[in-house]
Amino acid sequence: MANEDTQVDVHSPNVPAGPVPNLLNRILDFLFDRFNRLPSPLRAVAYFIFLGFFCATAWRLVAGQYVLHGVIWDGDSYATACEIRLRSDYFSVNSNGMYYAILSPTQYYRFAALGETELPVTCRTPDGNVKHARGPFKVTLNLWDDEFADIHLDAPAAGHKATTAGSVSFSLISSAYAQDRQQPSPRQSPSPPPVPTSACSRLPSSGDRLVIERITLGRLAEEMREVEFEIDLGKKDRPLLLQGDEAGKLRLKRTVAFGDRYYFDVPQDKRGKRVSVGMEASGFFGNEETFKFRVPTVYNKPFIVKGSQGSTLILRLAPQEKVPGISAKN
Repeated sequence: MANEDTQVDVHSPNVPAGPVPNLLNRILDFLFDRFNRLPSPLRAVAYFIFLGFFCATAWRLVAGQYVLHGVIWDGDSYATACEIRLRSDYFSVNSNGMYYAILSPTQYYRFAALGETELPVTCRTPDGNVKHARGPFKVTLNLWDDEFADIHLDAPAAGHKATTAGSVSFSLISSAYAQDRQQPSPRQSPSPPPVPTSACSRLPSSGDRLVIERITLGRLAEEMREVEFEIDLGKKDRPLLLQGDEAGKLRLKRTVAFGDRYYFDVPQDKRGKRVSVGMEASGFFGNEETFKFRVPTVYNKPFIVKGSQGSTLILRLAPQEKVPGISAKN
């Protein structure tokens, strides 16, 4: 009888088959078992907690907002002064070439159903002229991370096709860049003068600046997509700086050219001393790579350091530079 009781007809329509439904059934059985063991007052509390969670989830699904993000590349560098457009909304990139786009649930689910869409990109020079007016660029959406695929400005753009009446694409209409061609009226105030390039390159520090010029990922580190850099100086770790502020998380690809904007603030007494730079990837599983070397004693002489997973950094020691009114973050 015991054997007969445990037999299950897998072909029965009332019995789910497969590992995923079985796992869900086990989780639900576990929760109901724990719920039934609770005292009556705690059951009421648990019930309202689950009810609140259900209502919040339902509200998120039908009336919330979804934030998607992506990165725009200009060659091997992060794109600057660029923006994408979704419908009638513009979303600009930050200093690390990353943009964040806000979608309604209807837009999000429609976009998830499409799996791919076209995003126009506009970039400007410091004097306000259009630098790039290319696109639209075809991108896919990673639903797990709410992340757009990277946009490469030097890649061939999608052709400008007429949008059919039944299309649900986010592509722009033909007059999307009309405002870029409009001439300012006499009543409009003149555009502010461009910021001098020399002012943008002023990088405050309390000590020497150890600049990261370029990184090339090794074979074992090619899956590291979003990372943070820190330098171990023996007593404490210091983060990578971007013009005096913490650089935060940076998106990577096979090779990234950072230029001279990204650097570590290193005390001058560390010249010739051994230090290590750590590159830690974000994510549940994560990953980390270490670069060990001696701080050089000669300024502005690039040198290459190989990491524990085969990646290479091109570094350069630059002299201290203090900017009035700007303090370096240590």
